[in-house]
Amino acid sequence: MDLNILVLAGGLASKDLSVLIPEGYNKVLLKIAGKPILCHVLQSLRKISKARINLLYRRGEESVYREASRCVDEGLEPVVQESGYTVGEAIVSASSSLEDSDKFMLVFGDLILDTRDLSQVISTSLTEEHDAIVLAVPLDPRKASTHGLVVIDELGFVKKVYSSPPTGVVENAYIAGGVYVLPTRILDFLEKGMDLPQALDALAKKSRVKAVNAEGEWVDVGSAKDLLRATYIVLSRMHGIFIHEKATIEKTVVIKEPPIYVDEDAYIDHYAVIKGPVYIGKKSFIGVHSFIRDYSNVEDNVRIGAFSELRFSNIQSYVYIHSRVLLMDSVVGENTIIESNVTALNIPIEEEELPKTRSAMIKKPGIKVEKMGAVIGHDSKIGAGVLLKPGEIIREKSIVTKT
Repeated sequence: MDLNILVLAGGLASKDLSVLIPEGYNKVLLKIAGKPILCHVLQSLRKISKARINLLYRRGEESVYREASRCVDEGLEPVVQESGYTVGEAIVSASSSLEDSDKFMLVFGDLILDTRDLSQVISTSLTEEHDAIVLAVPLDPRKASTHGLVVIDELGFVKKVYSSPPTGVVENAYIAGGVYVLPTRILDFLEKGMDLPQALDALAKKSRVKAVNAEGEWVDVGSAKDLLRATYIVLSRMHGIFIHEKATIEKTVVIKEPPIYVDEDAYIDHYAVIKGPVYIGKKSFIGVHSFIRDYSNVEDNVRIGAFSELRFSNIQSYVYIHSRVLLMDSVVGENTIIESNVTALNIPIEEEELPKTRSAMIKKPGIKVEKMGAVIGHDSKIGAGVLLKPGEIIREKSIVTKT
């Protein structure tokens, strides 16, 4: 029997991530490899279940459902959240869509995770008798305050859930990973004002709550740095070199070190170098002698001028980057213009080390991104010659004319 599924897509963004999100949109619509984050979640669910997906979004953010409908053909039901900010309040908003079954699957819509972990949660629910199931992710203190901390006994059952990290060391503690199978009666706790970790803790005291340990990569996109981590994971999963039949690659272009994906109607000019993992979206332009490398994500309708370089950056749609621009470990919101000779540093000048000692380079999935460049808000303009400091946040609709 397929579980009723509830996907939460109304979460609030952190300060640095919010500058990337236009009015009426949500962080789940930020794109990686040509698709909104939410679509990565929904398509993973569709691979393992044909059940109805109830998609919860905030009033005023109808674009969430519109975009989601483009990546899931059928079985997607809209649920509008009128008020509230906590996960518990969001679930209560969807209570009328959940009451026709004893259990439901809850998935956060801002996750990038392994489909096999989703499948393991579902299969455990169907093959074992438990009151609830939670995906347990290795401890990250930053996420404990937003997702909750679960303490697991030697048999894999949850014995305690904290809403925020307690003082001192807690043995066998994990992050609640945003994927659950819950009994519908948990609504009784949530309707009393409890948030999800509190309700899960109350449930664990009297019932069997099983933890399923995540085996694959996992990231909850709550900040700009999380978006770069998610970009890293998604691009790492691509395979080989794919160049759309309608893309144009000039003969002198150097393409090496897959995975590389060049989408429809993209154009790469002479002597550009593309060093994967890299995604280049539809109708994007890469100028002469430009260097696009190492986990760079270039979305649709982006123009990158001559002699520019991108590394470990996520460029949203409709961005115009002029010539001789250097962006390292940076994120650029849509409809932004970056004029010539702009540099976004990813490490303070006074702390720059010789290349042979730069051990912060990412080697494999799961390693934290230690560097951070600039976060440039949507509909902004960065004037020629501006130097952006590491971690600098440019508010949306800004005009920056000097360092």
